[in-house]
Amino acid sequence: EYDAISMQSNTLSKDIEGGKSIINKLKNAYVKRSEQVEILLEELSRSPYPVILCGDLNDPPQSQTYGLLTKKL
Repeated sequence: EYDAISMQSNTLSKDIEGGKSIINKLKNAYVKRSEQVEILLEELSRSPYPVILCGDLNDPPQSQTYGLLTKKL
């Protein structure tokens, strides 16, 4: 019985670490996209021409990135 509990505890620890890893990856990607959008918006503001932006931003409509872009475009 002790081995079963130990195995369950080990599995749970691995699951928690895996979850933390995924959260860190998502956080890093979110921060990077925000930085990229700021750079993009700076460049767009310098353009004397109308702009059409196309791309796969990998963000949902509720994200900060999407919100910043839709305010300007």
